Amino acid sequence: MYKIQNYKINIAENKGKAIQHFNLIVDLFSNLKIDYWIEYGTMLGAVRESGFIPWDSEFDVGMWNHDFLSNKDFLLKRFKEMGFHVNTSSKDRIKLLHKDLLIGAYTIDIHTYHIKDNTAYVSFNRGKKSFIEKVVKFLKKFDEREASVHPISKMIKTILKNGYSLPSEFYYTKLNYGDKFLYTIKFDNIILKEESPNSSSINRFTLGFISTILNNIPKGLLYSLIDSLSNLKSSSQEGTLKVQAIPLNYYKNLAPIKFENTHLNGPAESQKYIENIYGQDWHIGKPDWISTQNNINKNFDSI
Repeated sequence: MYKIQNYKINIAENKGKAIQHFNLIVDLFSNLKIDYWIEYGTMLGAVRESGFIPWDSEFDVGMWNHDFLSNKDFLLKRFKEMGFHVNTSSKDRIKLLHKDLLIGAYTIDIHTYHIKDNTAYVSFNRGKKSFIEKVVKFLKKFDEREASVHPISKMIKTILKNGYSLPSEFYYTKLNYGDKFLYTIKFDNIILKEESPNSSSINRFTLGFISTILNNIPKGLLYSLIDSLSNLKSSSQEGTLKVQAIPLNYYKNLAPIKFENTHLNGPAESQKYIENIYGQDWHIGKPDWISTQNNINKNFDSI
C-alpha cells in the first residue's frame, strides 16, 4: 500500500510555532509553582547558540517526579486541552506533540527526575528489549497517528549531511510503502532523497503479506492493539535498568538563561553541566551526534 504526502516547510515559521507551544508549558509550570529546567540538547543550544541547535527538533525539560505525581491528573488534562498529543508510555518521560505542528514537527520531552543520594536520575530503558516491545515497535510502523508526524530534524540533517546550507523553506515529499518510507527534499533546483532502513528481520515476502493485512484491518482495532501492548511493555522489560544520571547540584541550582527571544530556567553552572554530558568538545556542532555518545547513561546499580 502506497501513500504519498507533499508539504512546504518554512523553517522559521515552524520554529516560531514550536517556541509558542513550549511557552505554554513553561507558563503552566510557572503558574503551578513547579520547578522546571531546560536540559540536554535544549540547554546545549541555549549555551552555544542562544537558542535552538539548527538540527534539533526537541525541547528537553526536566522537573521533579514528586511534583509531576502531585499534579499528574491536572497536567495531563491541561496538556490535552492546549492541543497536545500526550505520550506517557515511557516510565519517566512525557512526550508532547502539538496537533498544529505535525509536519516539520518539534516535540517536548518532559523528564521527571528521582533523587538517589547526590544524583538526579530518570530511567529510560533496559538493556534488552522484551518480545512485546519488539512487537509494539513493528506495529507502530503502521500507526497513522505516528506516521503523520514528520520531525523537522530529519529533514534538516538530510540537507546538512549533503553539504548544503539550510534554505529558508523547502518542499518535502514522503512516500510510505509497507514498513519503510522514501522522502525527498526539494529547494533551489536541488532534489535530495532518503530511504528509511528496513529494521525488520522478517523476509520481504512475509513482511509484504503482514503489511497488507495490517493496512487493511480497521484502524480502531489496530490502534487498540498497539495501545494495549504499549501499556504492557513496561511490565515485561528485561535486563538491567538503564538511567540517565546527573549530579544533583546541577538541578538544585538554577538560573535564567537566554533561549531565542525569552529566558528559561537552566542549570546555573551551565558550561560545567554541558561538559559533563557532551564532553570538552561540546562547542563543536555535530549533526550526526546520537544520545548514546553522552556521558550520563548508566546502570541504576552504579549510581
